[in-house]
Amino acid sequence: MNKFIRLLRIEFKRIFSNNVLLAIFFGAPILYGFLFGYVYQQAKVVDLPIVIIDQDRSPTTDKIIDAFGDNEGLLVSDVRYSTGNIIAEMPIKQYAAVITLPSNFEADVLQKRHPEIRVDLNMANILNANTASNNIQAVLMTLNAGMEIEGLKKQGMHPAQAYSSYESFKINFNKLYNSTGNYVTFMLPGLLGGIMQQIIFLAMALVFSRDFVCNKSFSWQWPWFFQGILKMVISEV
Repeated sequence: MNKFIRLLRIEFKRIFSNNVLLAIFFGAPILYGFLFGYVYQQAKVVDLPIVIIDQDRSPTTDKIIDAFGDNEGLLVSDVRYSTGNIIAEMPIKQYAAVITLPSNFEADVLQKRHPEIRVDLNMANILNANTASNNIQAVLMTLNAGMEIEGLKKQGMHPAQAYSSYESFKINFNKLYNSTGNYVTFMLPGLLGGIMQQIIFLAMALVFSRDFVCNKSFSWQWPWFFQGILKMVISEV
């Protein structure tokens, strides 16, 4: 135990005698603290860009677009009247979702045909996709209930009975670019890279320590140095 404490003191003396190590030792935690604090200062995801395809261009769809604009988690980047090549633009412009309001939407709602609103989610970023999905569903379900209840009231139904029926349209979510929502699709390359990095650093440390023990000159041993690293990596894998 005494030997361990003595070695620990020696190592700390070496750290405090080196200005670079001292700056990293005390500066890195403070710098990372400010960095992560700045990144997560808002504590929630807001202003996720969405595109609305309004094929009906009616007062009802205008109300839906205004409702999306009032939601703090969503940002209506564009309102279009035809789909065009919007699916190809999603990964390039990082749209979180594309909402399609079909033609004759208002007429179908008034005639109780239950039209369908299609929501295409960009699952490349699973966190943003989940947040966008929750906000979109909250807006549409609120409007869905309000439309149905108001329609039933106008037909003379009692308010209590009208509040028990609240579906004017259907909502269909379509997941793109990662339909299963599986984290492994994106984590596996980074995980393998991290493992290989640790193996290479371990091999380098072992080769350096062996060469120091053997008192070999690094200036003449670079080919053998890399050969040793390669052998260590292959043996570890």
